[in-house]
Amino acid sequence: VLNGAGIDGSTVNELLKSMRAKKAAVISELVDDVGEIEVIFYPAAFHNLKAAIKKLYSGSESNMFYEDAPVSGDVILNALKNNDTASLPEYMSSTAQEAYREIMRTGDGRLSDMIVDKACLEAMIGFVRDTRFEILKIYVNETAAAADIRLAMRAKDNPELLDFAVSCSSFSKEALIRAVRDGKLDELIISAGYEITDISELDAYTEKRIADALSREKYNIFSPAPVINFILQYERIADWVRYILVCKANGLKGGGKNV
Repeated sequence: VLNGAGIDGSTVNELLKSMRAKKAAVISELVDDVGEIEVIFYPAAFHNLKAAIKKLYSGSESNMFYEDAPVSGDVILNALKNNDTASLPEYMSSTAQEAYREIMRTGDGRLSDMIVDKACLEAMIGFVRDTRFEILKIYVNETAAAADIRLAMRAKDNPELLDFAVSCSSFSKEALIRAVRDGKLDELIISAGYEITDISELDAYTEKRIADALSREKYNIFSPAPVINFILQYERIADWVRYILVCKANGLKGGGKNV
């Protein structure tokens, strides 16, 4: 079925590589200056940072890098090995040093990941301050707001998690801290226009909000909304393909409502 849809290969890696190439070809055709929408790819770059840190810490030979990220995993890995994080993009260099230092000092991979996740959101928010595209601001705010809601919900039992929250258009970090402290988090979330109080439904709810925003802009040919929509939808399809193939390779059966 995948081959018939123009996705070549027979293994997980081959099929996903073909999908990445297909996506890159379409983006190249539609976008004159990818730098104007680079923020869409920041999560992949920071994923590579997390993967490089863990690879170096554990000594693993596995490769969990995204090849189509704006900063390659090998570049990050070499920068960490050579204590040359200053060679990385400015939005990542100090975080790479801090996150790697913390995992080496404490062995706490979760802490290292949270440092990187916070830096990713801050980099995304910084990028859209100067963008001329309103849809990118909406996309980044929705992404940051979802992360803040997730942290705040978990912070009911562990308030220190809010150290990793970021201020965005929907929430300020200070407001989240007060709401959790005063037991008014649900009230704050709803007052900001988010009708969600169940963390298990958060990802699907956020995806729908972003999809709705893109849908409102899909006929605006002077904005990157159609391209962003394509990228996000294609990434979602790639995830589904990855899940299905991994399940097949390991003899697992699907059936969950999210598959």
